[in-house]
Order: sequence, then C-alpha cells, then structure tokens
Amino acid sequence: MAKAAAIKPESAPPMLTLSDPFARFGRNNQWIVLGLLLLMGFVVFNEFLRFDALFFYKDIASDSINFNYSVLAHNTRYTAAYGFPSWSFEFGMGQNAFIFTLFDPLDYLLYPLGLEKARALMGYKVFFEVVLSGFIFYHFLRKLQLQYLTAILGALIYAFSGFMIVSSSWFIFSVEVLTLALLLLSFEMIYQKNQYWLFPLPIIYIILSRPFVLATLALFMLTYITLRHLQDGPFQARKYFITLGQVVLAGLVGLLIAAPFLLEHLQIMLESPRGSGANALSGQLKAKPMFEVADTIGLFDVVEHIEADLSFLKSIHTLLQTQGHVFISVPAYQALWSKEDDDAGHFRRYTRANLEQKLRDAGFEIVYSTYIFSLLILPVFLFRTIPSRLGLHQKAGQSATHQKEHAKPGGLSQQVLNAIWGFELKKIQQGRSLPFGGSVLVVARKK
Repeated sequence: MAKAAAIKPESAPPMLTLSDPFARFGRNNQWIVLGLLLLMGFVVFNEFLRFDALFFYKDIASDSINFNYSVLAHNTRYTAAYGFPSWSFEFGMGQNAFIFTLFDPLDYLLYPLGLEKARALMGYKVFFEVVLSGFIFYHFLRKLQLQYLTAILGALIYAFSGFMIVSSSWFIFSVEVLTLALLLLSFEMIYQKNQYWLFPLPIIYIILSRPFVLATLALFMLTYITLRHLQDGPFQARKYFITLGQVVLAGLVGLLIAAPFLLEHLQIMLESPRGSGANALSGQLKAKPMFEVADTIGLFDVVEHIEADLSFLKSIHTLLQTQGHVFISVPAYQALWSKEDDDAGHFRRYTRANLEQKLRDAGFEIVYSTYIFSLLILPVFLFRTIPSRLGLHQKAGQSATHQKEHAKPGGLSQQVLNAIWGFELKKIQQGRSLPFGGSVLVVARKK
C-alpha cells in the first residue's frame, strides 16, 4: 500500500507594510506639518489675510455680522472708554456685558486695537486657530505612535474639515475644534507619562468660551478613555479607575481656576429664553399638550380663501386647547358671487347653515352665529353681482374703483351707516342673530 504524502499547512502571506517616507525627518516633521498648515491656510483664507474682505458673512453665517460684529463693536468701544467690560446699557435694557466678551478668549487681544483693526484681523484670528488646531492634533496622533505620514494627513484633515472651515464663520465653533485637540493631547500626556500640567488648560478654555458643552465633552472623554484602555489589552479595572481619577482631579483644577467665569455663564444660561429664565419658552411649551397651543384663534375673511376648507378647520381644531374658541367671518351667499370674488381669490361664499355644518364636521360645537353687514346685500347684488354676470365688470382702472368702493364715507351717509352698524352691534352683544347680511360671523368651541 502506498504511503500518503504528508500535507504541509500553507504559511500565511506576509503582511504588506508600507514604509513611512517621512520617517527620515524624525521630529522635524512637526515643522513640515506646520508649513503645510500655513500654506493650505493661506490658500483658504487668502482674501482675509490680504485684507481684501472682512471675515463676516451675510448668508449662511449671517450671525457673524448680525450678532458677532455688534458684540465686537461694543466691546472695542467699551474697552477703549472704560477698560474691562462689565455692565452695559447697550445690551438689551441693561445687563452684564462681560459674558459676551468670552466666546473666544483670543478676542481680548483684538479689543485694545479698536474696531477698524479688530474687524480686519478677525480672519487672521480664525486662520491662527485653524493652524494651531492642526498642529496640536498632529502631536496627539504622534502620541498614539502613528506613522509620520498618517499623523501629517490626519492633522490636515482635522484642521481643514468641513466643520472647522464652514463653522468657523460663526467663530465659536473653531474654538471647540481647538480645545478638543488640546483635550485629547493633554489626556495622552496623563495616560502615557503622568504629566498633568496641560490638562487644566483646555478645561479653562472651554469654560471661558463654551461651558455648556462641558457635559458633552465629559461623556466623549469617558468613552474615549474606556476604549483607550481596551485598546491596550485586557481590561485592568484598577488602572482604569486610577486614570479616571487623575483626569477628574486635573479637570477640577481647571474648573476651580475658571470658576468665576463659569458663574457668569451660568447666570446667562439660566436667564436665557433657551434655558429656564423668566422669558424662557420651555416652561410654556411643557405646560401645554402637544399641538394644543392656543386658547383663541381668529379667522376673519380667511376660510373662503382655502380650497380644502374642512381640512383646514380640522387643523385649527388640532391647534386649539380643549374648550378653546375660534372666531370666523366669511362672505355670505353664493348667489352674490361676482368678479370681485375671483379677484380676491375666493373659492366660495357661505350661508350660516353650511358654515356651521363644516365646523361641526371638524369637531366644533357652535356657540353663536349670525349674519352681519345686512345693509350690504343690495349694493353688492346691484353693483357687483349683476354687472359681473352681464360681463360689464371694469378691467381698466380697477384699482381706483376698489379704492372708491372701500373708501370711508362722510356726511349724512356716514351717520346712516353708523346707526345701522350700531344696531347690529347691539344685537350681537345681546346674543341675538340677524336673519340676513353680506357676511357670516360664527363663534365655535372645541369640544
């Protein structure tokens, strides 16, 4: 019997490793990435660096000119006249203006220069933050022992990401990108070398500029620290909690240093309509059921312009609180239809009966209904309906005709009209209904 040939297992193919073309430059790569950041930054910001344009926008980032420019103008004037910003009557009806100077601490370098120079240098400030963010992020990636090429590309992508370039038009978001890079680098210094001195700095910077993102960043850092420990091998609970404690202590140092500024921010956030202050909208919205946001709605000469009037009335029913009221007036009698209705964009005229039925179908109960403007039926029929049906309506000079028809009368005719309107108003106040009129008035209640 022939012996079976021994089968040798195939060896795995060798892993493909790419050499790092920047490895030969060693630590000098930090200057290479800085040069690339400066070059790309000049390409992106060249209009602002050459003072051909100001770094303020009228379109997607219009807050930069509607809000930030106003704050910049105020703070430069205030600093020149009084020094360090504090209370100002140029904010609202008077409030603490100091907090509005902290959106970007680098602005304090611009305030003493005056408005003309400060606004011209805003592009330089954002350019500096973009370059610095990329430079710091490069050192963070190198702390992770990534190749020089990877770290360089990562730094460029981070610095010139869409969020950084587009959102920098609002100024405050470029500060977030800068502080995040600094936060990651400072954590790696704690994690790898037990060096704590840098970590309080991004915490201080965040409190000075955007303290309400502290909770989000804390959650992000907790996730990052956890994944970082899992990346290094089997999970070691003792080492993990020691690292967390070190980060918390270093963060508390930054918090204590910036605590006076944090109190200023907390005051503004609590009093803001976006928060829980006296002008806040959140309390009003929470106190009402969803959609049921109004207790009274007025629709005066509106419903006749809506083609799907029943659907429209049902949507009004949804918006009303229970027992809420809707007041409606519409033109009366389809028999009075004229060219005037076409020109006004009407779809129909109503009777009391069919408007009441529409409201009942939409879920309302009728509280009161009547015809009004009883005097108008005959003039409308004689001077609008009949000429319209005979094709005698005017085409030229129509605007002047409308103005004449709607002009306020005077003399004896005014006295007669006032007497008639007064009679109708008295009937309505007594809760009595008129049998005919040029319009229908209905009060309905949501069941």
